[in-house]
Amino acid sequence: MQLAFVTQPSETGALTIMAPPVAVSVTDVTGEVKDGVVSIAIDPNYCGANLSGTLSVHTQNGVAAFPDLSIDLLADGYALKATFESMTVASVPFNVTSTVVGASLTEHATLCLAPNEQGDAASLAYVPQDDAFWTTDDNLGAVHIIARSTGMFLDTIRNEEFLAAFPDVALCDDGDGNPATSCSYINEFEVATFDAATDSLYVINTVNDPMQVPPIDKPAIFRLIRQNCASCFVFDAWRALPAGFAYNGALVISGQLWVADGNLLYAYDFPSNTIDTGMALDLQRTIRGLAFDGSSLWAQYVDELREFAWPSVAELAQHDLNVFAVDDLSGLEIVGTTIYVLEGHGGNPIRRFTEGPPL
Repeated sequence: MQLAFVTQPSETGALTIMAPPVAVSVTDVTGEVKDGVVSIAIDPNYCGANLSGTLSVHTQNGVAAFPDLSIDLLADGYALKATFESMTVASVPFNVTSTVVGASLTEHATLCLAPNEQGDAASLAYVPQDDAFWTTDDNLGAVHIIARSTGMFLDTIRNEEFLAAFPDVALCDDGDGNPATSCSYINEFEVATFDAATDSLYVINTVNDPMQVPPIDKPAIFRLIRQNCASCFVFDAWRALPAGFAYNGALVISGQLWVADGNLLYAYDFPSNTIDTGMALDLQRTIRGLAFDGSSLWAQYVDELREFAWPSVAELAQHDLNVFAVDDLSGLEIVGTTIYVLEGHGGNPIRRFTEGPPL
């Protein structure tokens, strides 16, 4: 039996039906056509993209044609896998480019995290010395290091290493008096930010369900200090954060650490473990990510980005992301002129934008 692509996929636009239609032939060992059902899928699918259309087709004269396939996420190097009974065959690689035109942003090829070692990536922190992103992972209980240029995983720090670095029973204290039941200060890693001036990385454990009594999670902040080797950090100190704040974002600007509570931004002092509630900066909507480009503060929301002058937080621009079909935004960074937007679904793709419409 032989399975082969007779019409290979070619470069196509995101959310655009592939043309010409992909087609797969099935023949037996003598070369005679064989009829049956052929199914098709993206494989590998590091980005967690969705393949839409008719995904299972009955052959006609030994050929299965797929008339309406499309992929929702632009990226380079996709491949399709066709399956007939127990046989499979891979297509040639192809790219999915953008056909969506935004009024104020242009999307570029997505950064696919490979291999998909994360459970659920959340937050982005850029370490320029290593040209790497750090992303938190509340499902796996870990922090991952990812190469910015390729999306490849470089290293992972799991919560067991947090426990080993801070052998304090308070990390495993959910309020019920039994330290073995839940490590409540390291179960919900959601936020990370990097202070380039001091080579310090901050990781924040948030409260997933504040209505639960006693709460499973408790807010905490961990500081790691970068060493003189690629992606090397050592644990330095941690604090049980003040209760009553959401900690849904964090950012270091000019040596000052800021933490978000809903739509508000507060200055936080790590040595004294205090939040300055005397002045709150209002960023208008519930924050899902923060970034600083050297002069402007950027805030990520469920469906848009907003740019604010710093430190006045006067709004400078709004960028609607609905036109790009974003889903579950959970992290934001700006490197040079590129805006990196982390999605929390599927393979946790990092989508890349620049300001301005396509040329």
